[in-house]
Amino acid sequence: MNTNVSIKRIIFLSLIIGVIVLGAYVWVIKNNPPTVPTALETQLGINKKEKGTQLYYSEALGVGFTYKSFSDDYVPKITESGNKIYVGEYQSIEVFEKDQNVTLEQAIKDSILKGVSDAECFVKIYEMGEGDVKDYISAGISYHGEKGSTEPLFTQKHICPTQYAETNGVRYFLMNKNVPTKFLFVDIGQDSMMSDGNPTAEGFLKGWYNSLRIVE
Repeated sequence: MNTNVSIKRIIFLSLIIGVIVLGAYVWVIKNNPPTVPTALETQLGINKKEKGTQLYYSEALGVGFTYKSFSDDYVPKITESGNKIYVGEYQSIEVFEKDQNVTLEQAIKDSILKGVSDAECFVKIYEMGEGDVKDYISAGISYHGEKGSTEPLFTQKHICPTQYAETNGVRYFLMNKNVPTKFLFVDIGQDSMMSDGNPTAEGFLKGWYNSLRIVE
């Protein structure tokens, strides 16, 4: 028996089996999308939002939001990798796990500011407005301005971990008190790219990130 022929047959059969398995996996994923919790649909009021509004839900990360592109010509691609959800190329949601008994402030210190003095940078808890979601807490990593500096405060963010420190764009940490085992870092920048799909009020559109919900 020709050994080379046998090896080629084995390789060929392995490739065929691999293609079949991959095809089956893709089919299962495509035909069995993540089940969106009814509670999330209710929270986001998807039925009351503008026509064309879509709902994104990560079953693995327990995070969901609604979005509607400002233009039909541009709809940012939403992808997921590890503990991050990417909206387009520059915006993202990063999910951190935490001890349920630890406050958001302490969790940020333990995860990101470990070994960093409060004199250099600190966690600032933001005041939630009337339009914000009840039971949610928002925070940022801030820093003290250099004495005598005439530069805007955000230009001095190098004092803190630059990946998470406040800037002149939108970025913040978010936690749902009812889901105390995780928190998010939301990095938007200066352009939200999409609205949250709520009917416009006086021409003002809220960014998609305003609809962020942590559900489990």
